[in-house]
Amino acid sequence: MFQIMRKGWSREDLIEFLDSLKHIQKDYSIEIYRTKIVEELFGKINQPAF
Repeated sequence: MFQIMRKGWSREDLIEFLDSLKHIQKDYSIEIYRTKIVEELFGKINQPAF
């Protein structure tokens, strides 16, 4: 994960990473939230309130 974060994530990288975790560790879940600055750049998405 750190290596991907250092180079900068693409949406495809993120989806691939999360999918790989689903197969390895079924007891965990990861929530990813957009910050206000990311929403301003890329728009809002449906996400749980935090």
